[in-house]
Amino acid sequence: MKRFNLFLLITALVVGVTMLFSMPAVSSAGQMDDAQKLFDQRANIEKAKEGIELLQKIVEKEPKNVAAYEMLSRLTIYLAMDLGSNPDTEAESYEYLGLAGEVTDAWLKFAPNSAGANFWKAYSAAAAKDIKTALSYGEKAYKIDKKYFGGMPPLVMGYLKGLLPPFMGGDKVASYKYIDEAMEVAPDNLMIHRIKAMLLVNDVKEAAQKALVHLQFVIESEPSKGLEPESRRDKAVAKQLMGAYGEALKALK
Repeated sequence: MKRFNLFLLITALVVGVTMLFSMPAVSSAGQMDDAQKLFDQRANIEKAKEGIELLQKIVEKEPKNVAAYEMLSRLTIYLAMDLGSNPDTEAESYEYLGLAGEVTDAWLKFAPNSAGANFWKAYSAAAAKDIKTALSYGEKAYKIDKKYFGGMPPLVMGYLKGLLPPFMGGDKVASYKYIDEAMEVAPDNLMIHRIKAMLLVNDVKEAAQKALVHLQFVIESEPSKGLEPESRRDKAVAKQLMGAYGEALKALK
């Protein structure tokens, strides 16, 4: 009788283990699909946070999943900037900026010559106001592939060069050159027009007039495909700047 019970126990264990290992595991592709859906809803803060958590799990399992690292980098930076625009959540934004730095460092560790890894490292550093790091990685991304992500490497270089004083690496001439290169790659990208307007308005009156043209373009254009949340932010900022710059031009007259 004892032998029979032991046989049943062993049989049950074997069947159980067999069923366990034969159960379909959640595929990486399926998880990436879920992450993409959450990423697409990133304008919703809670969805963005869910997406970050899921992507962190994916890269833990697959430490060289480039697509996951790119999405995670974009999402952490987006959320950090979104939270940073609200005084009530500004402190929380620093947590995500720190996470963005960690994520891009991990990406760079296995792909040091990736345009994406270098660009998002530069972007996260710029958002964190670590200008020296932003310039270093931004320049490297530009040299690797200046057309990456719709001309983003020259855009970040142009932005930094245009805002910084000369002793910190600023150069207005180089700044416009970079911005124009980015615009050649992606002429419909609203962020490029918004940043060029911000740089132009700090120059002479004629340049400020040109800035208004770019702001008008941002306000009247359809959101860039795939960048709808970012484009809505660009439009909101452009409307604010249009009012402020318009008043400044009246004063110049």
